[in-house]
Amino acid sequence: DRTALREASRAVEAQVALLEGVDLATGEAVLVTDRMGMVRYVNEAFPRLWGLPPGRVLNEKYEYLQEAFRELLPSLPARIFDRPWHEDLTHRSTDDVRLPDGRVVEVTTIPVDHAPGFSGRVWRMVDVTKARREQHAMLHTQKLEGLGVLAGGIAHDFNNLLVSMLGNAELARTELDHDSPVQPYLVDVEAAADRARELTSQLLAYTGKGKFVLETLDLSELVRSVTELLSVSIPKKVSIQYSLTKDLPAIRGGAGQLRQIVMNLVTNAADAMGGDLGVIRLETGFEEPPPLGASQASVTFGEKVAQAVYVRVTDNGIG
Repeated sequence: DRTALREASRAVEAQVALLEGVDLATGEAVLVTDRMGMVRYVNEAFPRLWGLPPGRVLNEKYEYLQEAFRELLPSLPARIFDRPWHEDLTHRSTDDVRLPDGRVVEVTTIPVDHAPGFSGRVWRMVDVTKARREQHAMLHTQKLEGLGVLAGGIAHDFNNLLVSMLGNAELARTELDHDSPVQPYLVDVEAAADRARELTSQLLAYTGKGKFVLETLDLSELVRSVTELLSVSIPKKVSIQYSLTKDLPAIRGGAGQLRQIVMNLVTNAADAMGGDLGVIRLETGFEEPPPLGASQASVTFGEKVAQAVYVRVTDNGIG
């Protein structure tokens, strides 16, 4: 009478089918090793994830995995199978492994110890590159939201201070004679306060609490106004030379954003001097800028157009 045996066999087959169904549904790489370090189970996703030859992993010894991963991940300081994990029935962990091609694989290892049955270790591996990218994007969005709330409060108080500065500077100018030597300094105070107000608006626009304002601008005048402010912040050993074309065609853009770009370029150029004497040259022009004498590289973003206005910042530093 083989009834009980056949029923047990059918129950085992049903369990195996259920395991395979769950395995295919998750799409995760699964590997099982026993106490002797022999691979007892591996699904199709495991060799596909790691680029191993299909059919070579099952019934292989633990040393094969160690050697294979040394070749696959030579640059990783901590390799997955470097330790004899199959001998340890207590340790469990979940770690992210970053592959040389940029992918991120989450590796979970769990010991299994059933005295009357199987003892060994189960490995679960899944490509979480997209999930980690979305997680970082969500964190970035949350930070921007927090920054927007903070920036809104700061901008309100900061603008009140700027109004006081501008008002007092204007009152001081009206009390002084037009030819007073103090007048240019007060004009600089007002200009700096206006720039600070633009930076506050730019911060609010970046955090989504404000908006960018397009203006009709003369690029040469914009560059000159920025560098006059920067002349007090760059090292005294560094001089600025101008080659600004007059009567440029007007452009449409955000004055605050464009000033910030020019300020960043000039400060980077000053940093490139390394504390030595140096010259920063600012050029504006129409159509395509002439090539630089020592330039070997050319990078173009976007489509070149015949009618174009440009600004170029060069320096003779070592950076």
